[in-house]
Amino acid sequence: MNRRIFFDGIRESIFGGSLNQRQVEGIDGILDAWDDGDWTDLRWLACILGQCWLEVGSDMYPVREGFAASDQEAIAHVSRLHAAGKIKTNYALPDPDTGLAAFGRGLIQLTWIENYIRAGQELGIDLVDNPDLLLEPAVSGKVAVRGCIEGWFRGDKSGRYNCARYFTASKNEWAAARNIVNGDKRGGDLEYRSKLFFHALNKAAQHAPDPVEKPKEGTNIMGFFNNLFGGKGLIRGLVVGLLAVVGIETGMGGELPVVGASGMSFSDMILPILIWFLSERLGIDIPTADGEKKKKG
Repeated sequence: MNRRIFFDGIRESIFGGSLNQRQVEGIDGILDAWDDGDWTDLRWLACILGQCWLEVGSDMYPVREGFAASDQEAIAHVSRLHAAGKIKTNYALPDPDTGLAAFGRGLIQLTWIENYIRAGQELGIDLVDNPDLLLEPAVSGKVAVRGCIEGWFRGDKSGRYNCARYFTASKNEWAAARNIVNGDKRGGDLEYRSKLFFHALNKAAQHAPDPVEKPKEGTNIMGFFNNLFGGKGLIRGLVVGLLAVVGIETGMGGELPVVGASGMSFSDMILPILIWFLSERLGIDIPTADGEKKKKG
């Protein structure tokens, strides 16, 4: 898939003509996680992107629950929900054994310590001692992708809610797929947003990825001078040939020392020869260090 074409598509159709670096990094975390697997149904990826949009908004970047700026704010947010009777248990209170405050973190947020433990085991990282890893796009993207595909978040008596349950050769249940993450009534929003992502994904999938360009190397000034004056360098050849024309032997088998190889600087090696030739052979006045001119004769 050509990501440049994908981002060009969603920039116009979903993001109002512009994408900032933060949005790109968040979406890249999802795309990278998808590329790590062997899944091929782009409806699944479009649904995952749509779910993330509904969870964190157009920023498409991992957040703490309640869009809190700190752990303390997130704990306070969940505590207010508990006090208002909107949730039965205050899962954000620090666990007495681990100290983890298991409020929601991520693109599709993990809550409850059991889910932190399981996701950490699945991904091979410690999310109990390092829960803020879920605020990194790379980690949160993996949770979002694998969670939706493997049914980490929700289920019923018939099994887990996952992408394969809603998208098959005979089913395209975009709205019902909202059950994968949340049982709210935003299925219509999910269908609309996911289909826009799906259109951009399909278009990008028709093109190979852009080639990776090799970074331009910085100029190596010593290498530059050696290429000119050393070995078979162009200017070395001209200088040696010029000296031969005027009857001067180099005493080095026709070779001039490579810059740096003999301890001689560029000016020590070349400038005296050029000054001598210009003044003595061509009669050109050459200014000296004291301001006087060196002239033939």
